[in-house]
Formats: sequence, structure tokens, C-alpha cells
Amino acid sequence: MRLWLKSVKFKLTVLYSLVLVAVLVVFGLISWAFLSFGLFNNLEDSLAADFSSVKDNIQRNTGDDLPELLAELEHGLAGSLFVYDIASATLFGNHFDTDAVRAALIDFIPLGETAQIKKSPDGQFRMYIARYDQEAAPDRLLIITRHAGYIYDTLEDYKNVLYTLIPFVIVIAGVSGYFLASRSMKQVKVITATANGIDPADLKDRIPVRGNDELGQLSRTLNSSFDRIHGFIDRQRQFAADATHDLKAPLTNIKTQTEVALDRNRPGAEYRDTLRSIAEDTEQMESIVEDLLTLASLDTAPDAQHSTRFDLSNVAEDALDGWEVPCAAKGLTLARRIQPDIEITGEPLDFQRVLGNLLENAVKATSAGGVTVTMNESGGIITLTVTDTGIGIAPEHLQKIFWRFYRVDRHAKGNGLGLPIVQGIAEMYGGRVEVESEVGRGTVFRVVIPAQDRA
Repeated sequence: MRLWLKSVKFKLTVLYSLVLVAVLVVFGLISWAFLSFGLFNNLEDSLAADFSSVKDNIQRNTGDDLPELLAELEHGLAGSLFVYDIASATLFGNHFDTDAVRAALIDFIPLGETAQIKKSPDGQFRMYIARYDQEAAPDRLLIITRHAGYIYDTLEDYKNVLYTLIPFVIVIAGVSGYFLASRSMKQVKVITATANGIDPADLKDRIPVRGNDELGQLSRTLNSSFDRIHGFIDRQRQFAADATHDLKAPLTNIKTQTEVALDRNRPGAEYRDTLRSIAEDTEQMESIVEDLLTLASLDTAPDAQHSTRFDLSNVAEDALDGWEVPCAAKGLTLARRIQPDIEITGEPLDFQRVLGNLLENAVKATSAGGVTVTMNESGGIITLTVTDTGIGIAPEHLQKIFWRFYRVDRHAKGNGLGLPIVQGIAEMYGGRVEVESEVGRGTVFRVVIPAQDRA
């Protein structure tokens, strides 16, 4: 029971019912006010019309006996007629309502020929009061009264109808609200059931999308999240498999060579060859471990303790100097166009890694032609571009080259961590990496990062 009371379905039903009841109450109050205004306004218009008619008759029959004239004119009206003499305080007319009229006139102040609407102390009468002849009888007021009880009865009946409707509205609102809430929550149940049934290790199931409402958008968003998580898990599995393979291979070589070396006594030269091979395998594993540690450290911003304001142009020039010999050995040209005096706050080693990894890939992929490196700052943006005339990258590989351990050529030397490191460093500094490539014509890598304001 408590769970049901806490359910969203129950809360939506109650909310829907309360909204409908509130709408009914507001509508009732407004309609009651308009009805009251309309009824009393019609009554006052009717009194004004009667006053005009009686006034004309009195003015035409000034010589007649006033009480008799009033009694005669009253037969054609729905109310009562009175004439009040201000000077003598005499009231002529129907003696049945005399007391009510006198009570209403106690605080009455005439305003020339301007008509005034007064109500009796008990509110049951409306009185239209004004001078009927300002020149001939300035001290006499013509008073026309009309019972307003029928208006109060009508308003009371209308109010009772509204009170009677409220329970029915609550029932109807509750039933319809429950139906609408159940219909809305049906998709929520589907989402919940699908989410609970998804295997965290698989994530192949998807939530059925029904409609374009908010729940449909939520279903699409969750499915999109599941797609990304599924892709991430697949890449993590591939990452683990590749890392295991790349670390296991040199370990296997070291173990095999060690066992062979220890199998029997060998000449010193063979031991030196074995140790040299073990050292190469160890260096390969060390490189992989260092790259993995670098990737792990890229999830945070640059370390403030080791960050400094430095000349990025000099760092780039020094890094390029180290690649002159490898490029010359392959018969490649290394062109550079580095804008001087570009400064940035960070760690110089980060940018050495970026340029080193990009140049290493460019030199490996290029057998003829050369590599061109440009760097400039414009509009607060630093752009580093490495262009080669190598074999290029096929379109199906371009979106995957930033995956960890992904290699276009599985037999090529390297561990597939260079480009993920480049991308990680660029993102750590608030930038991005762009790539353009055409098979057989070469590749362009572009690192774009914001230049921090100078201190």
C-alpha cells in the first residue's frame, strides 16, 4: 500500500485530479462573478428604464394627486414607486416598503440630477433614486425599488450546482487521470524491464521506441547511451586483448631465450646475443607500460605543480631537429614552418610526445617525398599540422586510428598507442585532433588547442 502511494502513477493521478478540481473551482468563481455582475447590471438597466418612463408621466400629470398617480403608475411596474420630499421628510408611496426605503435614505446625499443606485440594509432591494424635476420640484426625489431576491436565489442555485459537480469531477478526474497515468507509465515499465534485462557484459538489447513524446526521446537517449557503452566495452575488450598480446609476446621471448640459455653451457658470445635480445624485448615492454601510464594520466588537467609558461616554438624546433637524421636516412625531406614566440602554459614533455608520435607515424608511412610541419597562432588558437606524402589511410580506418592498440597494419612495428596519446593530450589542453587522408597521396594531422592568456 505504501509503495503504491509513493508511485509516480498515484502522484500523477492525484495531481491530475487536483488540477481539474482547481480548474472547476476557478471557473466556478469566475462564472459566478460574471453571472452576478450580469444579473445586477440587468436589474439596474431595468430600473433606469422604469425611472425614465415614470419621470415622463409625473411631469405630464403635475396637477394630479401624487399618491394616486404613483399607485396608478406602479401597476405597470415590477417594483414599487416612491416620492420623497427632502424639505418635509415626507415619503409618498407603497406603505409596505416604507421602512426599508426610509432606512436607505438615512445617509443619502442628493447629487443634482445624477441618479444613484442604493440597496436596502438587508440587501433584498435595489433602489434607483434621482430628482424627477430639477426646476419644478427640486426637493423631491423619485425612488423606484425592485426586489433582488430572485438574483440571490439564482446565484445560490448556481453555487449549489457547482458544489454538486465537485465530487463527480473528482471521480471522473481520478478515473481518467489513472488511465492517462497508466498509459504514460506503460512505456516507463518497458524501459525499466528492458534496462533490468540487459546483460552488462553484452548490452545488445534496446528499448522499443514508441512515439516522439518525452518518453520516446528518453528511450532514444538511453538506446544511444547503450550503443556508446557497448562500443566502449568492445573497445575495452579489444584493448585488454591487444595489451595482453603485446606484453605477452616479449615476455614469451624472454622466457624462451632464458630457458634456452640456461639449458647448457654456451660461449660468451651467445650469452651476449641472448642478453641483447632480452634487453630489446624489455625495452619494448617498457615502452608499452610507459605509454599506458601516459594514457592513464591524461584523464586530468595538466599538473599545476609541473606546469610552466614556456616557448612552444622552441620545443617544436628542438623536436624537429631530432628527426633530421631519421628523415635523411630514408631520403625524405623535413620542411618546417614554425611561427616564433608562441607561448603556452603546460608541460613541455606533453608537446614533445605529440610532435614525436605524429612525426614517427609520418616517417613510417612515407617512403618517398617528405614531411612538412607547420605551427602558428591566430585568434587565440594554436594549430600544429603534420603533413606527409605517404601511403595514406583508408576511410574505414580513419575513425578507429584513435582507439587504443588499434593498428591499420597489424604486422607493422608499434603498439598502437601513439595516436590515442596525441588525442588525449590535445583534449587535456581543451583542444582536438583532426585528420585528413587520401590513400596513395598522404595524410594530414592537425592538432588545434586554445592558447591560454599570458600571465
